Amino acid sequence: MKSYKMTRGMLFLLVFISMMPVSGKSGSADVVSNDYSRDPGLTLIKDTSEKCRDNIRGAFYPIPSTAGENFTQEFDVLQTKQTYYCNSTVGLSSSKDKSKINISFGKTNRPEGTTLPETTISFLHMNAEGKAVAIGDFIQTDTGVVYHVKLEYLKSDESFVRAMVVVKEGDKENVVFDSDKLQVAGITTMDRVEFNVRSATKESKICYNPEEKKIYLQGGWDWIVDGTNKATYLSGAYVDDMVISENKNSPRR
Repeated sequence: MKSYKMTRGMLFLLVFISMMPVSGKSGSADVVSNDYSRDPGLTLIKDTSEKCRDNIRGAFYPIPSTAGENFTQEFDVLQTKQTYYCNSTVGLSSSKDKSKINISFGKTNRPEGTTLPETTISFLHMNAEGKAVAIGDFIQTDTGVVYHVKLEYLKSDESFVRAMVVVKEGDKENVVFDSDKLQVAGITTMDRVEFNVRSATKESKICYNPEEKKIYLQGGWDWIVDGTNKATYLSGAYVDDMVISENKNSPRR
């Protein structure tokens, strides 16, 4: 299987200017890369619901627009904590419309009477008008394991998206999740990297960790009984080695 892993050492052609991720050229492919050796300058998104008002539910930083063209987004996710009914979500979104593409690592109750894992992976694409295509499954994932994610937008006479999650073991890459190609409608244009968590606690946060040189996601929820918080349940994940590039291998108009 072809390796999708891009290490920091492979990014020597790309430099950081100020605190923004850079856009460079590699052959004919536009590349935006961030190994998070510097703070990307996150803009936080606060929850506006009555129960969770002002809790952190998301964050983003801008990138050059994909302008409706083919793209591939790759990054690493390392979960540090898993808890029920929480997701760590990473992908791309648009500042101008409803376009988004993302993948979520979560945990929930398995269907009754089954022995399925309780951890989940789900994939979502939404076009500019808000029409969504989503797929997910009960997939065994573990804390302390680096999961390499690849999200693709493939524009042609019929456009498609695809998500793949792999784990590298030596020279091999084991496929953990593959959505296969999912047909989508309309044009997708993204201009920011976005992160999301469950925000049902004031302890939710999304931040740059300067010691780890990674983005840290912490979501969760409070167990409240008769107005008293009995416990707080948290999930956590690090995100690293973010690369967005033009997909040259996909069909073009």
